[in-house]
Amino acid sequence: MFFRFSFVLVAVVLVVGSPLSAHGAPPMATEEQLTERAAVIVTGAVRRIYTSHEGSRTLHVAEVTVESCAKGGYEESDVLRVHYHEIAGAPFTAGSSGHTFVPRVGQRIDVFTRERDGAHEAVFPNGMREAEPLVFIQVHDAAAYDTIIAECLRLDRYLLGLDFATRRLGIAWDRDAARALFRFSVRTGASEWALLAFTDRLRAHPDDMDARGLATMLAWELRDDRDVFGRVLEFGRNNRHAGVIALLAMHLDWEGADGAFALYKEAMDLDPDLGDERLARTVYPHAIDAARDAGEDRTKAKWLAMARERFPEDEMNWAIRDK
Repeated sequence: MFFRFSFVLVAVVLVVGSPLSAHGAPPMATEEQLTERAAVIVTGAVRRIYTSHEGSRTLHVAEVTVESCAKGGYEESDVLRVHYHEIAGAPFTAGSSGHTFVPRVGQRIDVFTRERDGAHEAVFPNGMREAEPLVFIQVHDAAAYDTIIAECLRLDRYLLGLDFATRRLGIAWDRDAARALFRFSVRTGASEWALLAFTDRLRAHPDDMDARGLATMLAWELRDDRDVFGRVLEFGRNNRHAGVIALLAMHLDWEGADGAFALYKEAMDLDPDLGDERLARTVYPHAIDAARDAGEDRTKAKWLAMARERFPEDEMNWAIRDK
């Protein structure tokens, strides 16, 4: 039986109310006024927010991954750092006015900023607002989700893509949907859904190269968030998944970061086969080089002997390292 389906794109505009202050807030700026005052105008997804406090004000810096730029010369995937502060709560003090719209990580927003003291500051009072999101009707079959995910990719609708790619993988694992989920997660910095999807797949199918690669690449792409890297590493340790630990070591190695040798050793001690012959063939040369660079001559010799025994056809590769 074939099921017919359709989906609807509905644009929703959310209106932000006027900010308040004890001394009377300025009237809401019109679109024309915002455009005139702003040096940069972009639409994008919030991937990270830094917060600090200064007296009665709560200061924020939002990192926004740019989807489109109407003014200011930013390109798609550039990161714009936007400074803003929240309105102070009662009792109000002089200069307590602030932005009443406070974005969330992963939220898609329109931003109007001016340049001040070498930074981009959101135009006051309403230089930030939720962007018009696409809203899809609920669907229940994989083919419908595949169509919607493709549309989210085409339109760079990262947040909706996160939601629908996650739902699609909840029906059944799909390589294309998993890769789309990875892309949406990296663009927004929202890692939770992707981490769950990839690690759940690895628990059920430890040898799935796609899930293993996506989980470790996610950890590296979002490496500024150490919690993501740590959670993937913890998963590898708890599930005795040497391949996951080895790939994390390779990511560190490629960037010349500290800790690569220790992770290579942890993976090799756990399972010298690394769970996969193709992965082992790739990892062994890097691990041997890392041992050499770390001054671990005995470990280097041990791994070199293991490599020669397992992959004798690659002797030329091992001979280069036997110096």
